Amino acid sequence: MKKTFLGTGIFWYWNATPTPAGIRRQLAAIAESGISCVYVHPMPDNYCKKHYFVGMKCAYLGKKYFELYRTVLNECKKLGLTLMLYDEGGWPSGSVLNTLVKKFPECCGTFLRRDEYGKINSVSADFPDQLAPQSTEHFIEMTHELYKREFGSEFGKTIKGIFTDEPFFRCACDDDEVYFSPAMRDLAEEMFQCSFEDDLLPFLWKGTENLDGAFEARRKYMAISSRLFADNYCSVLSRWCEQNHLEFEGHFDHEDFFFRVGDCGDLLDFSAPFHVPGVDAIWRQIFPNEGNGYYAKFASSAAIRMHRHQALCECFNVYGYGLTPPQMDHIANSLFTRGINRIILMPYLYSDHGKHKICCSTDFSPRIPQWKPLKKLIKKWNFISNFDTGALEAPVWVLARCEYPLPDNRWQPSEKNLQAEARLLEILNHLDDETIFWRFTNLTELEEMKNVPKALIYCGNLDDWEKAILEKLYPHGVKIFNSWNDSLKEFSTVNVTVDSGKCRLIPCVRKNGEALMIFNPQSKEQKFIFHSKDRYENLSEDPDFELSVVEYADEKVSISLAPGELKIIQKSSLSRDQIKFRKLPVQLNWHVTKLKKMEMHAETSTKFNEIQVDRNLLKNGIWEDENFSGVLIMESEFHVPEKTDGFLCFENLFHSGELFVNGKSCDVRANAPWKFKIKLRQGSNKLTMHIFSAAGNEWRRCLREELAPRKWTNNYLQRLSKFSLEDSVTGISLNAWLLIKCI
Repeated sequence: MKKTFLGTGIFWYWNATPTPAGIRRQLAAIAESGISCVYVHPMPDNYCKKHYFVGMKCAYLGKKYFELYRTVLNECKKLGLTLMLYDEGGWPSGSVLNTLVKKFPECCGTFLRRDEYGKINSVSADFPDQLAPQSTEHFIEMTHELYKREFGSEFGKTIKGIFTDEPFFRCACDDDEVYFSPAMRDLAEEMFQCSFEDDLLPFLWKGTENLDGAFEARRKYMAISSRLFADNYCSVLSRWCEQNHLEFEGHFDHEDFFFRVGDCGDLLDFSAPFHVPGVDAIWRQIFPNEGNGYYAKFASSAAIRMHRHQALCECFNVYGYGLTPPQMDHIANSLFTRGINRIILMPYLYSDHGKHKICCSTDFSPRIPQWKPLKKLIKKWNFISNFDTGALEAPVWVLARCEYPLPDNRWQPSEKNLQAEARLLEILNHLDDETIFWRFTNLTELEEMKNVPKALIYCGNLDDWEKAILEKLYPHGVKIFNSWNDSLKEFSTVNVTVDSGKCRLIPCVRKNGEALMIFNPQSKEQKFIFHSKDRYENLSEDPDFELSVVEYADEKVSISLAPGELKIIQKSSLSRDQIKFRKLPVQLNWHVTKLKKMEMHAETSTKFNEIQVDRNLLKNGIWEDENFSGVLIMESEFHVPEKTDGFLCFENLFHSGELFVNGKSCDVRANAPWKFKIKLRQGSNKLTMHIFSAAGNEWRRCLREELAPRKWTNNYLQRLSKFSLEDSVTGISLNAWLLIKCI
């Protein structure tokens, strides 16, 4: 596949039948935001009614649907947007909105069920057997080939790829039934020289996980299931995409629980056929001071293994309307330093009129106050993401292996499962702290021996067949560890000083050479310092480097990073002196003149209502309406004795802002550091600040007062209600200062 970097994408939920005018209007907004690729995501009216109530009325894959899709294609061509296909009417992928098994009943999946007397019966599932190639072939006939018939001439041009989303496959032991596909019998013999019925099945029933030999049997069952799924679903779709000049991309399910339950199978084998492997982060798995997103390495590890240029992540859906721009940036930066280089926002709702607003848990569109600062983030993300995920091989590999796979209850795994996951996370944290570039591997890759690491880490006790694979590595000089060992520090990317703050680092290859991405996941500013004889310079989408010069002294490189900030540095022959600034405290009295108040109601679409006000901010800088969502517009006056250039800085904005000086915009800031480059005239200067809040307050009010009484809720919203509220205030820190360049 040709090396392309598509930048930020968005899932565009067709949760109502669009009109040509609506399509043109919304695509124009998407293009204007800086998003470069659009994933049309059908949400038909008959999809999952208990959660989504109403959806697109026109028939999925019907005549009207394709007429509207052609409008999308034509508009994307005009706007320079890449169009991505989505292979299902909702998710999981593979059922053609529950019609495939009705048309081809022979494709139904099968469960083996054991009754109270021990008799085993076969029971048909209501979804296709994705371990069998005929199911995938019919899936292609019923979906992919229809898109090809309509738009095949644009494949590889405006239409670049097709996304598969959380297909049905999962190997698990639930309610005394075991998923079964006939090919398992032959593959058990081929891979492990054992009988499926005699050697594996007795250990797969609920209640058998603690029997001697159960974990080995369950690992073998998972390996067999994974091989069938990789060969008969992923590889079949990948070949079709290659033949039709499309990238095959997408993600599976439960990636973040891999080391806890292992029920999603071998993610690396599944991902090998993908041109753009992916994960998702829609459930707040990554968040400031919470999850660190290690599992995103499944996607980037697959990209490295298969020499793919990109790895993706769909983001944010069940984070809720209260997600702030700094939080979004933290999450994206965490993903970038895991090797992800395409962020896909989720979603842009076509409609939020009435019940359509319960389509999911958020909306990224001009209906939310975060939309304008989001444009600033997208510009930055497009710059950061322009690196080649698969270009560099990691010296240290971690064996992606669940110690206690397929527990009897995957929703409530035992304490030993949780402890096993914690042991693995402790090792991964050590690797990150020591700036060691690492990735995941699996037994398939190790057995192939096409490439070997310098060091391999695994957790838990190995089965005999696993030991035999690892023993082949010793003659190649591979150092193998069963836990963290300080000798692994020899593989550190840089030699960090003892007084350096803890940041996350990943080497990457950009169009102008190798670079380092450094991310501060902490809630306080950090100074990242490492020993080097080389000088470095900062790379940024912002041409103004005055506050971003990398300090160099006594063969030490020092980089200051605000909370949640990511910087890219590269070796440089230039010798840049750190510019000195005078820091002058500033006293600003902010007077609120106007509100653009977000209004969300059960029966109508979301809108903004402009309100003229005449009020000062509270003494703490917070707007007095605790239920406010929208844009706060306020003014202040600033006197200087002479014409001055510099930076006006704030300790914090809640939660992003645009500063105007004497009527001219000084840019939008969506994340720390909260600095604005300004030019002040002699005497009085008028400052206007637009503060963009999150949409969470108005969403919670609407849910509490209007949606919940109507019972317009789903399990996503119930989960959202448990989130801590970091978005509820709107305002600005009154601690401000002016930085003036020293002459």
